[in-house]
Amino acid sequence: MSLAGVRAAMQAATPGQPNGAESNPLDQVRELLFGDSNRKHDGNIAELNDALRLLEHRLADRLDGIDRRLDELARRTEVEQARTIRSIGAAIEEVGRQISALATKPAADDAARD
Repeated sequence: MSLAGVRAAMQAATPGQPNGAESNPLDQVRELLFGDSNRKHDGNIAELNDALRLLEHRLADRLDGIDRRLDELARRTEVEQARTIRSIGAAIEEVGRQISALATKPAADDAARD
C-alpha cells in the first residue's frame, strides 16, 4: 500500500474531521502529547476572561456610583456656596446700615448740642 493509500485509509477512519486534520500522524502525536494540556489552558483562559469581564462590569458600576456621588456633591456645594454668598451679602448690608446710622448719629448729636 502506498503512502497516499495509508492517508486515505486514515481519513476514512476519522470521519467528521475537516480535511482529515487529525489524520496526519504528527498531528495525532501532538494531540496525544499536548491536547489535554492545551484544553486545560484554553479552559483556564476562558475562566480568566470571564473573571475579567465580571471585574470590568463591577468596576464600571463602581465608577458610575462615584460619578453620581461627585455630581451630588457638586450640586450641594453650589447650593451651599449660593447660600453663603447671600449670607455674606446680608451681613455686608447690615454693616453698611450700621455705618450709615453711626454717620448720621454724630450729625444729629451736633445739632442737639447747638
